[in-house]
Amino acid sequence: MAITTLRRSIGRTVDLVTDARTFHGTLLSCSTTSVWLVGDNDTDMIVPLTRVRSVVVEAA
Repeated sequence: MAITTLRRSIGRTVDLVTDARTFHGTLLSCSTTSVWLVGDNDTDMIVPLTRVRSVVVEAA
């Protein structure tokens, strides 16, 4: 996953797809090693960037 693609989605609601599961929440930040989002129930989720397969941005 390209970091530039993720950075364009900061602040938006996304589905972050990994091999193990799909995370749903607001993308808060990303770095060269991880992605940080907060779920609907205010749960912080940090996902290693190497695990991210795709990001689907919800329509506004």
